[in-house]
Amino acid sequence: MKHTPPLAALPRAWLVLALWPCAATLAHAQPGNADEDAALGLEITAPAEATAAKPPRPWTLTSEIGAVSTSGRSPWPDESATRASVALRGQAQPQTDLSLHYAARLDAFDTRINAFATDHLRSASVLEAYASYAFDAHTTLQAGRINVREGSAYSFNPTDYFRAHSVKLFVNPSPMVTRESRQGTFGVRGIWLQPQGSMSLLYSPKLGSSANSSAWGLNSALTNPAHSLLGVWSRSLTESANIKLLGLRASAGQWQAGLNGSALATDALTLHAEFSRGRSACGTQAAVDCALARVANQWAAGGTFTAGAWSWTLEHAYNGQAASDYTFAQWAATQPGQAFSYLANAERLQSPNARRSWFLHATRSDFLWPRLDVRGFVRYLPGDQSHLAWLELRRRFDSFDLSYQFMTSQGRKDSMFGITPARNTHQVVLTHHL
Repeated sequence: MKHTPPLAALPRAWLVLALWPCAATLAHAQPGNADEDAALGLEITAPAEATAAKPPRPWTLTSEIGAVSTSGRSPWPDESATRASVALRGQAQPQTDLSLHYAARLDAFDTRINAFATDHLRSASVLEAYASYAFDAHTTLQAGRINVREGSAYSFNPTDYFRAHSVKLFVNPSPMVTRESRQGTFGVRGIWLQPQGSMSLLYSPKLGSSANSSAWGLNSALTNPAHSLLGVWSRSLTESANIKLLGLRASAGQWQAGLNGSALATDALTLHAEFSRGRSACGTQAAVDCALARVANQWAAGGTFTAGAWSWTLEHAYNGQAASDYTFAQWAATQPGQAFSYLANAERLQSPNARRSWFLHATRSDFLWPRLDVRGFVRYLPGDQSHLAWLELRRRFDSFDLSYQFMTSQGRKDSMFGITPARNTHQVVLTHHL
């Protein structure tokens, strides 16, 4: 495949994202607010209209049915499949100072396709199941399977230390969806609220040493591979700026020290950054040999700009534990199996597969006409000049959504996005909200 010069290597998808605001402004001038929260990894928004007379239920149930079609990159074949997902989330409060939180999901494909990183055709996941007891207004104790999500970045969260091996089946390439669809870690956490901040301490015990994912099990050995202690201190510096300091120590030789924060620079611009340094239990540079993990830096920094109904996020990320572009190109040329194993392992660790990457995300509600939302992202690797782009159009109805999703990857055959089995992926998804 021809090597594209650097200036010409900017993907066409960047131009598509850049032209969205112009088309939307001409077609529809009314502003709207996009719901950026993905519910249980199903990349959904709330129903268009809620019944104001009824009090909100303490639980939500979301189901999806999707049809997938892929165009294979030579020598991979074209493929098609159907999938289904059901996600439940809720909480109960048997007494004033005690609450119970739970979340679970079921996923199924009718056939395995190479475009999705799937260890199973069908799986069940307990995402959260914990009790929270408030001793007073400032002290809370939680116990059970807790989803500990940290970090302010969109594409990569280096201070999110419990993300590895927490997703059984990937159904959407959006990192925001992946973050919300993962299994939590079993542990006990204490939270102490302070003036303008808080402190928390989490103990997560080792619950096994198996490296294999179970389709119907709790996967406790993967979410709790070592005895871990995580301390977090957060502080609001001003009304528009906050920081967090994090420290992790694990029995497997893993340790991390991190910092993250965000600040409102103007009414339209929010800046965020996070940094971590330490040794991971299994670095992405060692797809098959975790003993090669080393002390390394990881960081992500960027900003979100809002203009009318449009929201744009641009980020740059660095992963010091990733393989170099030269090493990966050698694998692709001489050991393709090692290259595919490395990419699959990086996805399971939810870490970038390249040392450096750029990420552009855009979203708008009421695009062209009311109740039609558009969102998408481009991930660009400057080292090998390959890229991946994803676009979604979603029509919101009262109790369900209908969406079309398109994903494409481009690059040389020895690049990280140019070696993937599927060149293009199309998906039509029907989502029902109960």
